[in-house]
Amino acid sequence: MDDFKAVNDLFGYNEGDAVLKAIGRRIRALLRASDVGARVGGDEFLLLVSMASEDAAMALAERLRASISEKDAAGSGGPGQVTVSIGVVPLGLRPYQVEDLLQVAHSALRRSKDGGKNQVAYCGEP
Repeated sequence: MDDFKAVNDLFGYNEGDAVLKAIGRRIRALLRASDVGARVGGDEFLLLVSMASEDAAMALAERLRASISEKDAAGSGGPGQVTVSIGVVPLGLRPYQVEDLLQVAHSALRRSKDGGKNQVAYCGEP
């Protein structure tokens, strides 16, 4: 989530928690039964999307980004619109260490945030 610290600072931790829960619900609504979503940090989520081409993964990421940014995040009159920056990384057919994948995913996320936030960035094979 972009600028999550500001949400907590301006609206309090309860509102921040409500926003995170709303994002979690939107993630669940877009994932298939074979996909996995998890919160991995204060304002970071990780999605493992099985059997998805680059185009399909990017389309899913864009649908998620749009779903989150188009509505009042928690519906409680708190921060209103929130945005997310998303990094997409392919797993490919080779096995990778989890730490390596997380590092590449973080790089893709940084590219998205550094590019102006509220966007999706793709990072090729790790």
